[in-house]
Amino acid sequence: ILLLSILAPILAVGYVIAVPQPGEKFTELFILGPDGKADDYPLVFDNISEQKPVIFGITNHERGDVTYDLVVRLKDNSSTGQLYSERIVVGDNQTYRKLINVSPRRNGTGMEMEFLLFKDGNMTAPYRECHLWVNVTVSREDVPDSGLADVNRKNATD
Repeated sequence: ILLLSILAPILAVGYVIAVPQPGEKFTELFILGPDGKADDYPLVFDNISEQKPVIFGITNHERGDVTYDLVVRLKDNSSTGQLYSERIVVGDNQTYRKLINVSPRRNGTGMEMEFLLFKDGNMTAPYRECHLWVNVTVSREDVPDSGLADVNRKNATD
């Protein structure tokens, strides 16, 4: 009995070490600046057609291949518009990174650029999400020419 009471704990510890228990299942979604660092995000656009690079990444720790849908949207107080979407399959313990160019397509301040990750075709609620708050200013090329500049120039020479 003494030998059994000594061997039982040793065997139990050996079993725990030899047969690890599965950990938590999860997915990481992250965004990085164009240099691959958590810095220099595209936060200010000079006009509505300007494109700026951002990297998104997905790391799968779900214990199996997973199909994800990434949707990038721009949201302000009155509307939401889709800027980018892609369906991606990521293997277990694999990381997928991609540099994309985003363009806001409308002006405004404090607009929310959402990076929404959906899992296994369930598009009702994002599984993971990241956000950037961006400002877009109106430049001269975004404003239609009304001819006022020529009138003002002519009056200045009179």
